[in-house]
Amino acid sequence: MGTPVPNRKNETASRGQSDVKTYTLSPEELAEIVGKPIPKSHIKPLSFRAKTPTIKEEKPTMAKATKNDYLKLRAEALSRPDAAKKLGITPSSLNAYWLPKWGIRSVEAEEVEIARYKESIKAEPKDEPKPAAPAQVAEIVADTQPVTQPEDGLYKPVLTKAEDEGIKWLLTEWDKQSLLHEHAAAPNGWQIGTQAEALNGMSVWLLAQALITGYEVELTTEETLLAIYQDSYIIKSEHNNGWRAGVRWVLSILGKEIEGINAGSVSEEV
Repeated sequence: MGTPVPNRKNETASRGQSDVKTYTLSPEELAEIVGKPIPKSHIKPLSFRAKTPTIKEEKPTMAKATKNDYLKLRAEALSRPDAAKKLGITPSSLNAYWLPKWGIRSVEAEEVEIARYKESIKAEPKDEPKPAAPAQVAEIVADTQPVTQPEDGLYKPVLTKAEDEGIKWLLTEWDKQSLLHEHAAAPNGWQIGTQAEALNGMSVWLLAQALITGYEVELTTEETLLAIYQDSYIIKSEHNNGWRAGVRWVLSILGKEIEGINAGSVSEEV
């Protein structure tokens, strides 16, 4: 289809737009058209495709290989092709560009540089151990158990009944100085099965203080109950009388006897 050529005669002869005529196809005419193949003379409407921007592929940049990295690999007995592969370059670029750039294209020059590299590694000072951080020092100090010793002032330590009997039993044959010297030499060496067994593990300072200033004996449960029981006689009252009766009743149910309460010489009966 060509471009129409302007014609003055045609333009002046024009009388404006004619009336639009409409026409409705009959069912018979529609039946003849619908379902039939599109004739070859039919012209497909033009379609416009938006231009998609072309993405330019970025050219890969050349890997940045260093001489020291190459010498390190060669010092580890890697071949030239293997070293090039590790560095991310091709063997051809290694031989054509990198080795001449580093001045080690020849095997002899390369061997000299490898030897120098090995010597420089040996000459490097070794890292000295770093001092422990303050937090680590605090943790070490916390884990270290200090040697405890008695207070400066004199006091009487409290020992168990078994420890009291062990000291008294040993003092029948030993003096205090010999006993303390023997315990300091072997704090856990007292014979098992004897009364001295109770002193195994006792602090040397504790034993020294007990021998010098004396000590108090920790009361057993029965001894504690007896002391409270005897103190209840200080104030005479129906409440205390009932409390003592209750103690004796409980001991009888448990089948226990305590001297001074429900055994031996007692002042009250159930």
